[in-house]
Amino acid sequence: MISNFTNDKINELYEYSIEVLFEEYYTMAYKKALFMLSNEEYAKDAVQEAFIRAFLNMNELKNKSKFKAWICTIIKNVCIDMLRQTKRLKAKNESIYDEDGNLKNLIELQDFDVPDAICENAEIRKEIKECIDELDSDSQQVINLRFFDDYTYEQIAEHMNININTVKVKLYRAKKRLADKLKNIFEL
Repeated sequence: MISNFTNDKINELYEYSIEVLFEEYYTMAYKKALFMLSNEEYAKDAVQEAFIRAFLNMNELKNKSKFKAWICTIIKNVCIDMLRQTKRLKAKNESIYDEDGNLKNLIELQDFDVPDAICENAEIRKEIKECIDELDSDSQQVINLRFFDDYTYEQIAEHMNININTVKVKLYRAKKRLADKLKNIFEL
């Protein structure tokens, strides 16, 4: 049956499936990148890079139903790479200008003339992330899947191989512990 398809038709179907995947997961990937990079333009660049890497290496994904988790991992790695590159350039005291005299597209440029509110938000995000990291692994996983990866309760239950009611209880308890930690920090 598949032999009836021409190469053009197969390419057209492949392009369509890529477009569908991109549209379905773009917002989730963008939110994750924005959380990590705290800059809209860099987040957009990171998402594009992540999807390019994913689509170029699609044959490496053995279970296609795990695309969401896979793209989340790729976006996280792209953001980490961007942050590391920025840190390396900063450590080497490299110029912020390229050989043509144009301003380089660097993440640290977001620090120039940044309003106080944005700096505060970055600090708050950092505190939240540190508090999440202090939780037990189940609590971290359920928080990350629900709020950073936009999983539904059903998806979390399937991913963690537990009952949906257990997911709700774990999420409730994790949010409570997180809220208590944050309350203590911000009261100080």
